[in-house]
Amino acid sequence: MSKDKRLASISLQPVASSCGNCTEVQDLKLHNLRVELDCLPLKGFMSNICPPTFRDHKSYVFVLYCLNQVDLVTELRDSTKCHHPLQIFKDCQLISLVQKDFVHYFQFRRNKEGDNRSDSDTTLVNVANSKGSCYNSQLLRMSIIPRICSFDKPNSKTYKLILEYANRFETVLTKFGPEKDFTKIYANWSKLIESFNELILQDLLAKWQQWLELTQPDTTVHLSIPNVLTKLAMKLTQKYFTFQHSCNCSVDEFTTILLDKNSLSLFDVFRETRNYELNFGLWLDSQNGILIFTNGIVHMSDKITSERLKSFVRPAHLLVLEDHSNDEIVKKLMFFIFSAILQCFTDEIPNC
Repeated sequence: MSKDKRLASISLQPVASSCGNCTEVQDLKLHNLRVELDCLPLKGFMSNICPPTFRDHKSYVFVLYCLNQVDLVTELRDSTKCHHPLQIFKDCQLISLVQKDFVHYFQFRRNKEGDNRSDSDTTLVNVANSKGSCYNSQLLRMSIIPRICSFDKPNSKTYKLILEYANRFETVLTKFGPEKDFTKIYANWSKLIESFNELILQDLLAKWQQWLELTQPDTTVHLSIPNVLTKLAMKLTQKYFTFQHSCNCSVDEFTTILLDKNSLSLFDVFRETRNYELNFGLWLDSQNGILIFTNGIVHMSDKITSERLKSFVRPAHLLVLEDHSNDEIVKKLMFFIFSAILQCFTDEIPNC
């Protein structure tokens, strides 16, 4: 395991309080947060998503929206003002009662000029790197680093390492991009992604262990973090995330890989009666320097028909590496990876 994979340096505070008004205050804050999130300009965006059946898939819509309509950054505001960073753990504990929503796991801010912008354009183009600074100022801004990984950033080794990884991803582009040596970009990114995945999973597990100890004080709950980490890392690559390039894998073969990952989720769909399963795929055209972001989706309809269960592979975003800044490319890459990790963690940790 890489030396970078260090446990999070945090100390979670008790979620309950003897104060009689504490629960009401927390509920009110959560309500206000959800009202704020529900005001995101997603309705106009969703109306153009095809096929229409995907419009109810909250996580997919959110990822698609962020890649194409949001200005992605590494931080927005002081971490002490990050609302409900542990919401993801609450959802994991209440997995059978609540529907997880990625929008609650990230921190964002609407620019003042953004209230009047049109949301009808949902083409897969890079709006965040638009040359028009006026248009750029109208974008919704969101941190690529999930709330759970950034709320303790003043004392967090993990947060600092995330920023280091962003620099490493960008350094690879700076070194090999001008030479158009996209094969070396793929080789270096692959190693970085593998190490990065384990770092974030280990951080989540360390915090999850503390969460369980705080919320279940009367039970003996102790995770074998190395064993669970190995299990989750295997699940991530087996079911939720893949990175391929054209020298070893054609577009058709890449699509087949995502469909095969979908098939691994079929038993989960039937057992847990979920409506959707989602995985994430990156494909790099090593000849032309084109990076394609793709999602594999298993959809189970409520109607009992011969086509009740369907599997889809849908492109989410496309970047021509030469046409975009290294900073923008890395932020979209890391956001996509974070999303795959969160999908894996929230799906698998209840069974660990």
